[in-house]
Amino acid sequence: MPYQLGEEGINTNMINRYKQLPTTNLMDIQQEILNILSFESLHEIALNRLIKLKEKGTIHFNIPPTEYLFEHSPSLFNFFKQIGISDFPEAIKIGVNFTPPDFLGTVHIDGLSDIATYSINIPIANYKGTFLNTFNANDSEYLVHPQSVSAYKYYKPEDCELVSSNETTTPYIINVLSPHQFHNPHKDTYRYMVICKIKKQYKNVNDIVEKLFNSD
Repeated sequence: MPYQLGEEGINTNMINRYKQLPTTNLMDIQQEILNILSFESLHEIALNRLIKLKEKGTIHFNIPPTEYLFEHSPSLFNFFKQIGISDFPEAIKIGVNFTPPDFLGTVHIDGLSDIATYSINIPIANYKGTFLNTFNANDSEYLVHPQSVSAYKYYKPEDCELVSSNETTTPYIINVLSPHQFHNPHKDTYRYMVICKIKKQYKNVNDIVEKLFNSD
């Protein structure tokens, strides 16, 4: 189950934090990506990272070069073109995210302040009934992981206030420098997402982000 919100529901302090991005071609995007990166290969990578490398928690692998997926997935390319992005790899740093079974992640912000502030995340497989939680947190309470090259910041859950719990069934944009957490309550399946960081130096990034957060 996701976190439960209070009687007043979702906090209105969500501007530029998280927003769903409905699309009519999500199934086409998913099928094309799975034709490129097969479900079997994704699962093998996830198991290798979890078992052989003894990694725990939400894990990523990057896809170089960035334009690879966009060149082979016209639906993914068209989705980004519709929101004003068609320059790859100048605009996007892309990867695949694995959220393990029965997993409630840390509350954290991404250590990407020099690369990206916003990410567009697209559900690919085993995403129904999984969640992205957003929080308010006291910056004085964060911990920097000592082995993290990119200096992810982690917060104590008891020091965080839940803002929203969002089922990850549609693409969404998130401010990765605001506290958030992934939750996969399923006992036997990994959740797979394509993670597309909008690079801060991209010429139109501010206009694109403002348009997306103000869209209906």
